[in-house]
Amino acid sequence: MTSAKGLGNGTPIGLTIARPEIADSVKGPTISTFGGNPIAATAAKAVIDFIEERKLSINAAEVGAYLRDKLTDLQSKHPLIGDVRGMGLLQAIELVEDRRDKKPAAAQALAVMEAARENRILLGKGGLYGNVLRISPPLNIGKADVDEFARLLDASFVKAQSALAVA
Repeated sequence: MTSAKGLGNGTPIGLTIARPEIADSVKGPTISTFGGNPIAATAAKAVIDFIEERKLSINAAEVGAYLRDKLTDLQSKHPLIGDVRGMGLLQAIELVEDRRDKKPAAAQALAVMEAARENRILLGKGGLYGNVLRISPPLNIGKADVDEFARLLDASFVKAQSALAVA
């Protein structure tokens, strides 16, 4: 497992965790830009403590399932959504032109992202064809926040599809 960025809440740090037999199989010189930095390690420890004290992993599982249900509801409403997948709060929406042939909808993904930005939602984009919207809210998000997100994302799909129909 690897981690970075969020582990230090903005303080530069990285992490790699492996079983001993895996870690021991890596031979030769390695480099660790931030290895052994006591300030970054202290920041990471504070982040881990914060996550544990506030039970944010439980929140991620519970609210993540709620988010997934909302995204699945949007999939039933918008034919452009070919698949919803992910785990916990890290979710993805794959956009396709047709659900049968699964042709990637990259242009539509850009249109949805722009409409979402106008609705004050920031989404990531990925996938081999640039047609997958990435959703990664903060670990402390609540169900009311998810409701508002789903409402605005729905409006973004409607707006994007309207704009594409005119073009």
